[in-house]
Amino acid sequence: MNVYTNNLKTVISTKGNNILWVDIAKFIGIALMIFQHNIAQVFCTADKIHFHFLSEYISIFHMPLFFILAGYLYKNKSKIENYSKILWSLLIPYICYQFMYLPFVFLTNFVWYHNPPLQTLRRLFLGILFGEAKTSPLDPPLFYSVCDPCWFIMSMIFLRLIFVWVFPANNNNTQYLKVKLLILNLLSFFLLVLLIKLNVNSYFCIGATLLAIPYFTLGLIVRNYWNKITDFINSNKIIFKCLFIIISLVIMYFVLQQNGVALKMPHVLGIRPNISQLISDYFAAILGSFVIILISSIIAYNKDKINNFANTIAKNTLFIIFFHFLILWFEKMFKLKNYVINLSTVQVFCLISISTIVNLIICYYVIRILQKYCPLLLGKYKK
Repeated sequence: MNVYTNNLKTVISTKGNNILWVDIAKFIGIALMIFQHNIAQVFCTADKIHFHFLSEYISIFHMPLFFILAGYLYKNKSKIENYSKILWSLLIPYICYQFMYLPFVFLTNFVWYHNPPLQTLRRLFLGILFGEAKTSPLDPPLFYSVCDPCWFIMSMIFLRLIFVWVFPANNNNTQYLKVKLLILNLLSFFLLVLLIKLNVNSYFCIGATLLAIPYFTLGLIVRNYWNKITDFINSNKIIFKCLFIIISLVIMYFVLQQNGVALKMPHVLGIRPNISQLISDYFAAILGSFVIILISSIIAYNKDKINNFANTIAKNTLFIIFFHFLILWFEKMFKLKNYVINLSTVQVFCLISISTIVNLIICYYVIRILQKYCPLLLGKYKK
């Protein structure tokens, strides 16, 4: 087991190996993401209030969880190594995913919405450049979103660039690093509030990136104090663990009831939450993420490893964030939403669950093929 020290510099620079609970948390997170997208985009169960609420409930924490895990795994290498990581593991996959999805979005805009082809292409290329997730082809006329989930990759690129600058590999002043980290988070919060107040349009995922900085930072903090967290997880106080999970889920429920809508990260500037909504959503997202982390850690404590299917999914979440959306595009062609109108709640839940499992299985076999023939699409590269 890795040894973690209560030292921020050590946390940032330590090279961690395969961490079982992180893989389990990634698997749970990616499954919840696909489940939520099935509810909102394939089956379109907005008329079924409980499913709409479940979709919003999952949206509170499933993407913040990935940013927290990314912060936990962050390794502060030299600038050259970091830039190489950004290029091969983020930027090249981002470009590939966008252009692979481009024909499908062009077909949708040209055939279904009868938009002029040249104008559509120009707006789609601008959409790739800006990286924003705009769900409607009518939003704003400057650009059309291509692969909506790629906003996450764009934000990760900027997060890594920011943290390379904030935490240079050759700086050993721990106290100075803590101060910089505090200033960075305060600046990100106040700048986000300012952009919301000024009703600024988001380009290059600036809103999502500012929103993600505290989550990414929390991942660093979790790693810093992981020994103390594992002391709680490994203890026999099961009643306290259950109470934490139940209380967290209840608090998230009331936060969502109060705010009315989950603060979806790529749309934060469009939703324009006030400061109290922003803070309460941060709190709920952190609680939800820690529920998944706690559950994953308990499972990991009682297991030596996870099966190959779950491990493959967990190790390739970046690709699945893109590819599952492509599968959903084909599912929409079958207009499955028309089949759930007269079904019971249990039947709809089972149908969405089956669709999620099938999506994961397809992703698994595509990943196995790409691992052999084209690992670059998975963000993997060999020197």
